[in-house]
Amino acid sequence: ESTDGDEGSSSSGVNKEPKQ
Repeated sequence: ESTDGDEGSSSSGVNKEPKQ
C-alpha cells in the first residue's frame, strides 16, 4: 500500500491524498 495518489496505481492509491 503506497501513498502514490495516482488513480489506483498503487494498492490503495486512490484511497490516499493525491500527491501528484
